[in-house]
Amino acid sequence: MTKIKCLNCDTLNIEANLFCEACGSKFNSDGDLILICPHCLEKFPSGTSFCGKDGSKLMKFEKIINPPKLVSKAVMIFAITILFGTIINIVKDVQCDNGALVKSMKNPFNSLTMFFTLALLGALLLLIYKGKNYARIILLVMMLIGLPISINILINPLKPIQNVYWGYLYFLVAIVSNTLQIYATVLLFKKENNIYFKRKKNE
Repeated sequence: MTKIKCLNCDTLNIEANLFCEACGSKFNSDGDLILICPHCLEKFPSGTSFCGKDGSKLMKFEKIINPPKLVSKAVMIFAITILFGTIINIVKDVQCDNGALVKSMKNPFNSLTMFFTLALLGALLLLIYKGKNYARIILLVMMLIGLPISINILINPLKPIQNVYWGYLYFLVAIVSNTLQIYATVLLFKKENNIYFKRKKNE
C-alpha cells in the first residue's frame, strides 16, 4: 500500500487519507499539505513558506476553517459574565429598594429594555461565533462606551445598598466581570482570530 509523508510532522500516512493521522494536517488531492496566507487568503502548495503577494508566513489551511478556540473562549466568557451580571443586578435592585423589584419589573419599559439588551448581546455573540466581523466591532464599541459608565456607577452608586455584605459582593463581582470582559475582548482581536474573521468575510 502506497504511503505519503506529512510535510508537517513527517508521519507516513495511507494514500487515501485526507488528514494526517498524527497531527491532523489536511492533505490536498496530491497528498500535499495545503497552506494559506493569513492576510490575503491565497492558497499555496506544500513546501512554500511565505506568500508571494505580501510576504506573510503561511499557515496550515485547517487552522482557520472553524472558529478558533480563542473565539469560542471569548464568546463563552461574555455569555457567562452577562448572565451572571444580570442576576447580580437584579439582586442588587432588591437590596437597594427593600424588595421593590416586582414593582420595578411591572414597568413595561424596564422589562422591555432588559429583554432587548440581553437579546442584542446574545445575537452579537452568536454572530461573532459565526465569524461576522461587524458584530465583533459593535461589541467592542459597546464595551468602550459601557466600561466608563460601569466604573462610575461602582464608584458613585445611584442607590445605596442596604446590606453592606451585598455591597461588597456586588462590587467584587462587578470588578471580576468587567476584567473578564476586557480579557475576552482582547482575545477576540488577537491576530489568529483576525485571520478567521477575515476569511469569513471573504466567503
